[in-house]
Amino acid sequence: MRSAPRILRSHAAAQLDTGKIALRPSYPVAFRMALAIPSFAASLGYSHFLLQPSDEQAAAITEDALASLEHLANMPVELARGVGSSRTQRARARRPDPA
Repeated sequence: MRSAPRILRSHAAAQLDTGKIALRPSYPVAFRMALAIPSFAASLGYSHFLLQPSDEQAAAITEDALASLEHLANMPVELARGVGSSRTQRARARRPDPA
């Protein structure tokens, strides 16, 4: 028994002799690619459509958390100032008053 590609090749060769246009093996591949591309585009669009509410919720959460994140980002600076000022105050307390 001959395989499908061999049957197509022999069938195509037979039709070439008669002058008819034969179905080439690359035609099914091109046809499937032409179907796959719109299918992929539709799938991508649909998934973006489904994820849009999640994106909006994530943006709202980020906006709400922005003030807290700014406060946390400033904490090391404030702590460094506090540690520096407390060291300065302790050093002043230890020194005798020159007056």
